[in-house]
Amino acid sequence: MQNLPEELRGAIVGFVVLLCKGLLDDPRWDWDLDKCDWKGYQCGFTDPTILRTTMAVFVNRLQLDDRGNVVNYDNAKFRAFQYFRSLIDDSFPSAAIDPPMRLSEMEEPDWLRW
Repeated sequence: MQNLPEELRGAIVGFVVLLCKGLLDDPRWDWDLDKCDWKGYQCGFTDPTILRTTMAVFVNRLQLDDRGNVVNYDNAKFRAFQYFRSLIDDSFPSAAIDPPMRLSEMEEPDWLRW
């Protein structure tokens, strides 16, 4: 039996921490914490469908090299934040996501079998 690589575990935990704190900032867009609708954010964060798909986008985009090192953390994080933000921020509709989300990015693993 083998555990997930430490770097992968750190990437997942780090993503969840940033998402919990509302730290969706990225130099590729304008995210103003002072103008954030925190009630909307909290509603999105506590909605199991939104949160589940946000996590799926992150994990589906995450890539590892042959040694188990994460090679695209910032990209995976940004795509997941784009998805999440489009559902909680009226100023950032899903049509603003560039490139548009693909179904394969949002595909959720069958968590019910666990």
